[in-house]
Amino acid sequence: IATEMSRRGLFVIEPPYKADELVGYLKDFQYEQKLRTVPDDKRAMIKVSFILDDNTKLLEQKNPVTLYSCNNLKKKGRCRMSGKSVLRNGIKRLELKLNLTVSIETGSGKPWHEIKVNSSYSKEGSSIPNTEYVKVHLFRQAARVALKGMIPQKTKVELVLKDDANELAAKMIAAGAYKSALDNLLRKKRQELTSGDYYHLGLCSELTQDLASALRYYNTAMDIEYDEHISNYQNRIKRIINN
Repeated sequence: IATEMSRRGLFVIEPPYKADELVGYLKDFQYEQKLRTVPDDKRAMIKVSFILDDNTKLLEQKNPVTLYSCNNLKKKGRCRMSGKSVLRNGIKRLELKLNLTVSIETGSGKPWHEIKVNSSYSKEGSSIPNTEYVKVHLFRQAARVALKGMIPQKTKVELVLKDDANELAAKMIAAGAYKSALDNLLRKKRQELTSGDYYHLGLCSELTQDLASALRYYNTAMDIEYDEHISNYQNRIKRIINN
């Protein structure tokens, strides 16, 4: 997690070692020591806490059976009940539950993000997987979920154009000319713009990396007329900006 956060330029994650300890660890590997000043808003501390509930039991299964004795030389009544008994079988049950919490604080001690992951595994039978193997699987699974919740992910968003909007601008957006479509719509008088036009302004702003303007245009479109699709775009941009 620390490597990914640093690689993506979100934060510089520094291990909790003292400088002289690091030099001692690295001198045998001929590392060149480089000192750099990192502002507090780009420093971070990752805290990981977890609870692993390991519950492995050996259960006894009882199966009642009826015993018969038979004489195949007889033509009738070959078998008669001779008694009853109980078969006892040992059954293993493995149940593991992992509650993982990963929290990140900035260098100034302010909480930045926290994610909680709950993962579990259970199996019952005459043979069960190795407990240590299952633990490793649970931790890796939880780490993937935690990492996905903390670093930017690429997602595909369907581009939908509105009919109640300037036709030329819509064609420009469809052709990928977002800046031209933006300029075209901004030359219009405000009273001429429809909810669809403001939605298209939001699209163009978003596609040219101006998220603040995109949210403002989506808000205006929603003020003119409620639209569930625009509402989804509006909420998505809010989440991106807030996170």
